[in-house]
Amino acid sequence: MESLLLFTAFTLGALAFFEPCTIATHTLFAARSHQNNVASRLVDITLIWGSRSILLIILFSAATLLISAPEISAVTASIVLTVMASVYLISRKVYIPVPHLEFFRLIPFASRLPDSVRLGLTAPACTLPLLVILIVLVVSVNSLPMAIISALLFATLFSLPVLVAAMAGINESGKDFLSKAANGTPYLTAILLFGAAFYLLLPEFNLDRQSLEATLQNASFAGIGIAFVAGFVFSFNPVSFASIPVVLAYVTRAHEKQQALSLGGAFIVGLVLTHVVLGMVAAMGGEWVKSIMGRQWGLFLGPVLIVLGLMWPGWLKLKLPWISMRGKKVTGHWGALLLAIPFSV
Repeated sequence: MESLLLFTAFTLGALAFFEPCTIATHTLFAARSHQNNVASRLVDITLIWGSRSILLIILFSAATLLISAPEISAVTASIVLTVMASVYLISRKVYIPVPHLEFFRLIPFASRLPDSVRLGLTAPACTLPLLVILIVLVVSVNSLPMAIISALLFATLFSLPVLVAAMAGINESGKDFLSKAANGTPYLTAILLFGAAFYLLLPEFNLDRQSLEATLQNASFAGIGIAFVAGFVFSFNPVSFASIPVVLAYVTRAHEKQQALSLGGAFIVGLVLTHVVLGMVAAMGGEWVKSIMGRQWGLFLGPVLIVLGLMWPGWLKLKLPWISMRGKKVTGHWGALLLAIPFSV
């Protein structure tokens, strides 16, 4: 558990600087500090790192001393991590009004503090989930020395890029890198959180053949989860992955934004309803098909599937008959919904 705490403090500290709401303020501070002499730069960086380290040591130590180790199940932890990851993804498209925690305002003479100290005593909004994760781990470890070490490690990794930018300056390539990092880091953070949630859930699943068959034969949330994951994975096959955006672009072309969203929604509803109906037909008629399709059908279907498999990557090219139809522009929600039916099939 202690190794996990240190690894998490190292990783999240490195990510914290590159989160969008953090990288802007810290990069601006580093650029201003770079205009001063070397001694002033070192003082600025030392004040940021020192004030941030003191703040985190106080928070982590207080959590260790005042909060008893919680008993959190793997399922609960996975749900919390999934919610956090979802927030990071949503925040890239929708503004979430979460304020920065400016701890320096608790100091009576806060207005006279240098910018470096105020920056170090501020917990940016986009780093709050990372700090929550660390505090939970610190409380679980329940060791004051480990709390202090993890606080110093997080603060050091968080402040290290500021040191590099302040001492070396930021050229055009550096600005381009920071811009890309600000755009990509939330996605990387979300992927790591989703991965941690999945890792915690793995022991809860019994993936032997008998358990899997029992899960699929009986209605359960586990079966729904398996279906969701399978659908998500198969959505990345070349046909769907390339065609769905094309069809959506066709449906929503030349319409107002609100109408385009509603037409796209109607098309998606058509996709979902068609797959639901096909699934119901397969569920109700599966045993009947199984009864009439004996082993002899394998002699026919096997070669057909092999041919289709060779055609998929283009290794085997066969000219198949094509029925040409004149396209008609979608003009309403029913048209978009009906267009999804043949597309699903």
